[in-house]
Amino acid sequence: MHWQIGNRLLAAAREQNLALEKMENLFVIASHLNLGREEHLDTETAYLLSDINYHAGNKALGALATEAANEHFKLSRQLLPEDCWQQAHYNRTFKIYQKAAKTELMCGRHENSEKLLNQLLDHAETDLDRAECLAEQTVSLSSIGSFVKAIETANRGLAYFGRAIPESPEKADGQRKILMARISARQDIWQTILDMPLTEDRQSKVEFAFYSELIPSYYLCGRLSQLYLTAAQATLRCLSTGMDEAVIYSLAAIGLHLAEEEAFEQAFKFEDLVRDLAAKYPNTFGAARGMNAIVWALMHSRSHPQNIADYCLKSIQCGKNCGDLFTAAAAYGPLLWNLQVQGADLQVIQGFAEECAEFSERYHLPFSGGLSRATQAGWLDPMKKAGDLPSMTDTIAKWKQSNHFASAGSYHVHRAVSHYFFGEHEAAERHLEEALPYLMGLTDSVLKREWLVFRILNTIKRYEEEHDNSGVSVLTDLLRPQIRKIEQWTALGPLLKPYLAFIYAELERVTGDFRHARSLYLDAIATAGEQNYVLLEGHLNEALGELLSHAGQRSARVYFSEAARLYRTCHAERKYAGLVAKYPDLIEGEKSLQLQAEGESSPLYTLPNLDIGYLMKSSLAISAEIEQDALLKKIMQVVIESSGAQHGFLLVTDDNDALFIRAECHAVEQQTVVMQHRDLEEAEGISKAIVRYVYRTGEKVILQDAASQGIFKDNPEVHEMQLRSVLCLPVIKQSRMIGVLYLENRLASGVFFAERTQMTELLTSQAAISMEHATLLGKHREAEGLIRKSLKEKEVLLKEIHHRVKNNLQIIHSMLNLQKPHFKDAMAIELFKESQNRVYTMALIHEKLYQSKSLAGINLPEYVNSLIAYLFLSYGANDGAVRAKVSIQDVDLDLDKLIPVALIINELVSNALKHGFPGIARGDRAGEIQVNLSLGPNRRVRLLVSDNGAGFSKNFNVEQCQSLGLKLVRVLARQLKGEIELHAESKTEFIITFAA
Repeated sequence: MHWQIGNRLLAAAREQNLALEKMENLFVIASHLNLGREEHLDTETAYLLSDINYHAGNKALGALATEAANEHFKLSRQLLPEDCWQQAHYNRTFKIYQKAAKTELMCGRHENSEKLLNQLLDHAETDLDRAECLAEQTVSLSSIGSFVKAIETANRGLAYFGRAIPESPEKADGQRKILMARISARQDIWQTILDMPLTEDRQSKVEFAFYSELIPSYYLCGRLSQLYLTAAQATLRCLSTGMDEAVIYSLAAIGLHLAEEEAFEQAFKFEDLVRDLAAKYPNTFGAARGMNAIVWALMHSRSHPQNIADYCLKSIQCGKNCGDLFTAAAAYGPLLWNLQVQGADLQVIQGFAEECAEFSERYHLPFSGGLSRATQAGWLDPMKKAGDLPSMTDTIAKWKQSNHFASAGSYHVHRAVSHYFFGEHEAAERHLEEALPYLMGLTDSVLKREWLVFRILNTIKRYEEEHDNSGVSVLTDLLRPQIRKIEQWTALGPLLKPYLAFIYAELERVTGDFRHARSLYLDAIATAGEQNYVLLEGHLNEALGELLSHAGQRSARVYFSEAARLYRTCHAERKYAGLVAKYPDLIEGEKSLQLQAEGESSPLYTLPNLDIGYLMKSSLAISAEIEQDALLKKIMQVVIESSGAQHGFLLVTDDNDALFIRAECHAVEQQTVVMQHRDLEEAEGISKAIVRYVYRTGEKVILQDAASQGIFKDNPEVHEMQLRSVLCLPVIKQSRMIGVLYLENRLASGVFFAERTQMTELLTSQAAISMEHATLLGKHREAEGLIRKSLKEKEVLLKEIHHRVKNNLQIIHSMLNLQKPHFKDAMAIELFKESQNRVYTMALIHEKLYQSKSLAGINLPEYVNSLIAYLFLSYGANDGAVRAKVSIQDVDLDLDKLIPVALIINELVSNALKHGFPGIARGDRAGEIQVNLSLGPNRRVRLLVSDNGAGFSKNFNVEQCQSLGLKLVRVLARQLKGEIELHAESKTEFIITFAA
């Protein structure tokens, strides 16, 4: 039955004298014939069915349905009879194998592609055929990162045309100069190429394919002379024979060469030409590679890193759309580099690094996997944590062996920069030197420019560490040519402007005067802020804070605090932690008083006059903290500063009402607060008797001379510690004691006089409130964390459930597909097909759910478009004869409503495709199916499915129709508690309304 249906449909289509790929129902014809064919076909029928599958593969490839295309080409190849390589059938067989090899590669099956290409080479009859096979093989080799073999294979092919690229760099440079002179002699080549029609010359197409693969291979192997000659040959060939989308890559390389020679005006014209051609020939290999080339090697000269990152994402998507997975993955490199240079958010970089690693692993792309690994190991991991990181020695050796210079160079540059940011200048210098051999093999890139910036900055630091100021002129003379180079680059675009301002400030700090250096730092901070270089802006604030701190200026704390805020903003965790640890007093509170060290001769500390303004300021500082550790540090710093105490301990109670020391602070240690969790009985340097008394009675203890006055004058512990002034206060919140504050001074008597004691008591009361709030907040966050963890576990479980449901539905779909060939009755087959579509409709929902970031719902417009595209492909309505017009509002629907809505759309669209357009094949008129979903007043959803097809009779009643599809629509509408309307005047319209 399948065989008869397929042949009748084929005969009907041929009556219209349509080429196979123009037949709107080609997929349906191919499907019926494939299902109904006998196991052993005669030669003529086998060739016919092979041709039909070949053209179905071409049509699917044109629709970017790569997997479907690959299946058709595979079947086309398998159907070929044994005599297929004989002269009469040679051209047909060659094309089939060629396309089969291409789609196997596009699907990530490199080994299958390579086997087919070797068979092609074995049977090739002409040099042009052999060259074309080698071109396809070059694509395969470069896509898996075998650049050296790709270069050898491409030159074998080019040798058939007498255009192989010479091994010698000198010869390549000589030939390139001759060709570039011929290109330059032409007038306005940019507009000429943009307006040029596509060539039909087969040899030119094969040549362009070689050049398109040689350019990235030469680039990534560091063979720049050969790279530029390749680009020149391709451009001149284009000007002579016509345009091919593969030339876009070569034009980008010409622009790169001009930029290397500092002919930037012309280089930018080539960059613009590449952009225009990529837009003119979208989703092609040439467009993807041209876009990739300019993000690697051109855009950084005049574009902001965020704009480059946005274009990288477009390049990645273009590569994915056309099936050039290697090029798509390669664009992650400049994406990561530009985001790192800007430093706006390290978490964003982390996300893209993980995405690149996952994509590279899935499609076996070691080159881009290396780029991800280099960024992770060289930048992201060191910015998160200190200490020893996993060794990269073996990995870099493998990269070097595979000529993956970009990965090795990227790692060393990023590792040098991370070392620099943490003041590890000797290590930074080592990595900068180790990066140099790899960068010398690459063209100009944001990576090379960042290397030069930090080489200058690190040289200044190393000079400062090893020399005095007597030889500053030597340093200035050494750096002037390099700085001039960066000045030239910043005149073209914004990418390095904040870094150049940083260099000016650093050089002035070391070689000039303080005031001018301070002014330059402020300029650099402003520039970094304007460009949203958050990490650099934070580092500049820290550097200015250090400059001011060394000069003894109190305003340093302002810049330290701002640096800390910026580090938190860009998620530079280790930078933030290091800054807080280094300058806790300057970041978290008022500048500490310079108290006398223990043992100095003066009997009293010199303290400022304390007033209400100070009290309010201190209270606000305490109440502003919500993190418990930060709060306790703040409390200790404030009370030590305000009371005149030499030593201070803050004790809190645990759940069993036992006291333990939570924080201690000592004036002689510049009020550094030590956080701990130590039992009172194990502590030293504190009078346990006094603390226990205060905790037991709830009364404060004030001793002006503990060893000679008061109730503890005979306590052995007091005499042993030689205590003099002691102030011990209960920390009370709403009549409940939550801790004890213990302060002492062993150098002077009478330190805790009435004014200071009252001030300390007031601050302690404020501290009690803030401590309670911080404790409650901590418990709340702990509970929230447990809830989030629980929700995350449930989300993972739900995703797994959706994944398994989708897999089970897919198995049902596949089992129905396997069962179909055993049916001969057309009606039964059609029913099976409808069941498959219904199963697919539900499976697609579960697939979208487990792929979505939130399990609360899916992207409804994306889902409906995917479903309708599948139905059109299933019913063979792909070539514009029937057009889908889809408008879906992104309405949040629960799963129990989403599935009925999806099934209703499936039934009504399927019904329209099956029965609505009998005249389409004769070209009577263009068909249109419209699907609209919107949210109206009172949260009522309105779903409209209409078509301009044959329609229903005037007496048709949807409620009485016995069709299974429309019965399902009625049942599903009732399940939604909705209403159905049918309008069948000028066109058929189904309107279903229901509550969202």
